[in-house]
Formats: sequence, C-alpha cells, structure tokens
Amino acid sequence: MKPTFEEFYEAVEQGFKKRWQVLEAEEAERYLASELDFIKIRYGEISKEYDDGLIDRKTFMIGGVASVAHCLEMMY
Repeated sequence: MKPTFEEFYEAVEQGFKKRWQVLEAEEAERYLASELDFIKIRYGEISKEYDDGLIDRKTFMIGGVASVAHCLEMMY
C-alpha cells in the first residue's frame, strides 16, 4: 500500500530534524512548513514512480524520504 502524504511528511520531518539537531524543534517545523509545496511536489513525483511499479513501499519510504530530507537540509 502506498504511503500517505502524512506518513511521508512525518518521515521527512524526522529525517530533516535528525540532520539538523542544532535547530530548535519549532524552527525546523517552521522551515518545513515553508517548504510544504516542495514536499508535496516531490511526494507526487515519488508516488508516480510507485504507481508505475518502478519502486516499492520500502524504496518510497527510505530512498524517497532520504532524498527529500537531504535536499531540504541543503536548501536550509
């Protein structure tokens, strides 16, 4: 079953916070909220790969999440 956006967002949030442990939780959450459109776009792209059978749920939640969290880390 494909991960919901909420599951994906939560995993991205955890990944971002893990990489930016020096940030206060509120600052990390504020930043992620400001990048919500980007996260939604990436979720849609990764969802299409899943729907097309190119990736499985594990790849979605590990590789997809890590790629988005890392990108957000670099953009911060």
